[in-house]
Amino acid sequence: MNPKGDFTLDLREGLPFADSSVELIYTEHSLEHFYREHDAPFLLAECLRVLKPGAWIRITVPDASVFMKYYTGQLDTATAEKIRQSHNRFHVTAMDVVNSAFRWKHQHLYMYDEETLRMLLRDVGFVNIQRREFCQSPVKEFVGLDLEERRHDTLYMEAQKILPSNREASI
Repeated sequence: MNPKGDFTLDLREGLPFADSSVELIYTEHSLEHFYREHDAPFLLAECLRVLKPGAWIRITVPDASVFMKYYTGQLDTATAEKIRQSHNRFHVTAMDVVNSAFRWKHQHLYMYDEETLRMLLRDVGFVNIQRREFCQSPVKEFVGLDLEERRHDTLYMEAQKILPSNREASI
């Protein structure tokens, strides 16, 4: 927990905001710390509940596919070196690095790739689900929030809460 935060919450218990009261949600490297079966869908459903219609969420998580490419030698040299350096404590082999990322200090509970995160967002009820690049978004408030030191191994996704007038058209 960050002592600089305004308040501390257990996000598994819901968000303390009224329905449709939040303009934007940005979450960086958090979702992977929740169980995929129940806590992650619950948290995302809470995000959907509190977002205003038409509002956006930006979610960043470690990109599992990047680590799989690292393990199989499919990454460019520069990215592979950044990953090796960021996971080099007590790690010798490529599998050590993968385990470091997937288990990160025994705190990562699930790793996502684009397909899996897209499916989770869709199942919860989000629409307009888009993969984005580092610090790039049509939502100006999201631009510049991503951390440079996580750029090489992060998946950036954005999704929108449906507008009430579009509900019938999308179902």
